[in-house]
Amino acid sequence: MKVLKGIEQRRDIEKALFKNEARSASDPRKAGKFLSWITNTVVEGATTTPTGDGTDVSDMAGTNAALSLAKIDTAMKAAYDDGGQPDMLVVSPANKVAFSDLSSGSAVTNQLHMTANAPTDAIIIGSVSMYLTDQIH
Repeated sequence: MKVLKGIEQRRDIEKALFKNEARSASDPRKAGKFLSWITNTVVEGATTTPTGDGTDVSDMAGTNAALSLAKIDTAMKAAYDDGGQPDMLVVSPANKVAFSDLSSGSAVTNQLHMTANAPTDAIIIGSVSMYLTDQIH
């Protein structure tokens, strides 16, 4: 029962953090959500970009486009150029299906390859896809 409540709380927090909502000057409990801090929207369609201080949000007016490896590479490079070290892509179930359908010689689907000095057991729960790129290093 505690595990189920913990999972429920995690989902509630995750949903709250990813609302398209800015902070409020009149209500100190209303914080700027994650989307109000993102300013690097190079791969989005035509939309307004937040200032990045949590006071405003994107209008999300861009048009949805099909997922492609080129877009993933562009987003990873932009994150790297901004000082990030992208090492994980989290997507919705629908985009997981789209990602799995992308064809590339460097996409490893539902497999895990490990090399280490001391071999360790790898445990996969559910489905894991890995996309290996060396374009940003």
